[in-house]
Amino acid sequence: MPGVARGNSTVASWCSKIEVEDTAAALFRFESGALGVFEATTVTRPTDLEASLSILGEHGSVILGGSAVNRIEHWQFDPERPEDEQVRAAASQDVPHVYGHGHADYPAEVVRSILSNQAGLVEGAEGRKNVVILTALYESAARGGVPVRPEVRIRKARIGRRSTSGTTSPIS
Repeated sequence: MPGVARGNSTVASWCSKIEVEDTAAALFRFESGALGVFEATTVTRPTDLEASLSILGEHGSVILGGSAVNRIEHWQFDPERPEDEQVRAAASQDVPHVYGHGHADYPAEVVRSILSNQAGLVEGAEGRKNVVILTALYESAARGGVPVRPEVRIRKARIGRRSTSGTTSPIS
């Protein structure tokens, strides 16, 4: 998959009395020219409605849904592959709450990879790509939503910086 060429975002703390944003929206332009959209909020009231991830492309589409992105709602590719039906059946799971099972499984996988001296599910270099993109999106929000490249020099975003009170500063 081609990388992110640029992105822009806006964030807000409009419902929760917290020091960080509770709502975010972002638009991505990929190196291929494709577009991507991201939206997130932690303030759906009175209860959480859903969590979902949709990937829509010229050769197929996947929609993951459920309260913890725990169900395959749609899985269709052209051409269809023999393993597609098995994926649809095996990848959905019941979960006890919105956190699903992943929050317990992932740390156990990290420990397993360290103790067995094997590669993890996500290695540092791959994980860093996400941190670079997220940091750039915070910079875009701090600049009023202007598009920025992932390697942008951080000038306005206060992500990870300390306020004069000693607590992490909110993103406005």
